[in-house]
Amino acid sequence: MDIRYEEGDPHGTIPAVNEGRLDLAVVFEYGMVPHNWPKDLNMTLIMEEPLYVLVPTGHRLAGRKRIQFGELSAERWISYTEGMDASLNLSHICAASGFDPDVLFRTNDYNLPFELVRKGLGVAIVPELAMIESHDVCVFRLGDPSHIRRVFTVSRATDPNPLLGHATNMLISAAEVLHRRTDLPVAV
Repeated sequence: MDIRYEEGDPHGTIPAVNEGRLDLAVVFEYGMVPHNWPKDLNMTLIMEEPLYVLVPTGHRLAGRKRIQFGELSAERWISYTEGMDASLNLSHICAASGFDPDVLFRTNDYNLPFELVRKGLGVAIVPELAMIESHDVCVFRLGDPSHIRRVFTVSRATDPNPLLGHATNMLISAAEVLHRRTDLPVAV
């Protein structure tokens, strides 16, 4: 067995699976940025995860149990690389609340938004898998059911690799042990 790791957006990893350069990809889809996945691929849902808004602890909204997402319209935002699904998701969520986000920082590193928010340089949205423990950041779970991220495995239906099912089952098992936090304040 030869395991290789390659990171990328679904726009790059799906063609790699389709062309046989990768046997298996783990991809995501944001609720506000749906995809039309190729029909000849096996897609297995690994998990659905909520999204969270991060604000610094000294923020005017910190400490509240509920906020309206539109209350963040004048904020500076920390987002992901422009044109990528996470960035498009932020734009769609903000548009649904009647504003365009003023994005000052863009990154592909899921840890950097926490540091920038902690330093008071903006607010951000992160998926649950990117959550880290930080006492300098206030977290609000997005309450709209469409504000989620789905994580899938993708493989070719004709791929003969006998380990694909095992790999997918391991990922499903790992996802099942993640604890969902329901005690966090909510942004609606």
